[in-house]
Amino acid sequence: MKPTLFDTDTLSFFLRNENKNEKKVTQKINEYLKEHEKFTISIITYYELLNGLYFGDSEERTTEIELLLNNHTILPLSKKAAQKAAQIYTKLRSEGNSIAHNDILIAATAIVENLVLITNNNKHFDRIEELKTENWTK
Repeated sequence: MKPTLFDTDTLSFFLRNENKNEKKVTQKINEYLKEHEKFTISIITYYELLNGLYFGDSEERTTEIELLLNNHTILPLSKKAAQKAAQIYTKLRSEGNSIAHNDILIAATAIVENLVLITNNNKHFDRIEELKTENWTK
């Protein structure tokens, strides 16, 4: 399996692991972890996950997930990724095709780090030509 960057939706599936799609994602991530030992997320995904946890989960569950995430790789937003994100935003906006800033920052991180983005949000990410994506729910 290629080195990847996990989008927030995919990692949320992994953390919940309740329905058929979530179990499929969990199986794939476990296979990935056998080969790579750690998964990689962007600091934006970390932020989005914590937002959800702080808003809706118990303190115990939040602590459990934070400990799990801190054992994996969390990429900072680099200057190069910020520049790439600005280019992507400008291109999409000029085409009337804007997507959320957080998604653009996650995509830019994947591009500059040469990682495949694992996401279930192909509707947004497929608009970014140079981004390589995979959907592990299928």
